[in-house]
Amino acid sequence: MVAGESQEQVVGRGSARRWLLILGLGLATVVVLYALGGRISAERLVKLEGELVSLREASPWVASLLALAVYVVVAALSIPGAALLSLLIGWWLGFWSGLFVVSFGSTAGATIACAVSRYLFRDWVRAKLSGRADEFVKGWERHGAVFLWSLRLVPAIPFWLVNLLMGLTTIRLRTFWWISQLAMLPATIIYVYAGSALPSLGELQQRGGRALIAPEVWIALTGLALLPLVTMAARRWLLSAEIPAS
Repeated sequence: MVAGESQEQVVGRGSARRWLLILGLGLATVVVLYALGGRISAERLVKLEGELVSLREASPWVASLLALAVYVVVAALSIPGAALLSLLIGWWLGFWSGLFVVSFGSTAGATIACAVSRYLFRDWVRAKLSGRADEFVKGWERHGAVFLWSLRLVPAIPFWLVNLLMGLTTIRLRTFWWISQLAMLPATIIYVYAGSALPSLGELQQRGGRALIAPEVWIALTGLALLPLVTMAARRWLLSAEIPAS
């Protein structure tokens, strides 16, 4: 954090960078698919999509457990990309199954990462993230459990970073679990719904751009656009309310 710069400014800058990155990745994907040529991209990608859908339909429980295991491992190992993984799981499993997998998988993995940070790599995390570590510990000491709640509301703050740094505080793991579970739920709902609303490659091949004007697609895009604004406002309210620690 730059001297004289507020935490709100840092979070706002991080949010802008995240959305620019998502936009850039989307444009890059379109360019790559176009460069591959209609025949190659359509045939191979649609075939792969069909195989994934067939796996899900043939063994829905296996598909859900596989997705859950992947999410727990990714979160526990603090691998960036939780938002993208949430979108993909929503696309593959649908809204309700995807919501269950992402909500519980992310919380379980986050709790494991927090415990590992606390009991195995505490000194390493503090040394590598010394500036942010001090900021987090001070925030925890001042606001208590509501500090974690406020951090979980804002997708712009890296999911994996919160897990590691909260391991340096004195928060109980069960408190870390339930706050993370509830506070991340609104963003999880929006990301999974956005993934479930994405048209299939087959639909895009048949209908072209018309597949992207479905109402559910626009609802998902609106939710993603409003999410940073709503969560930042909620975070400011939580921190200003000075709710005592639990």
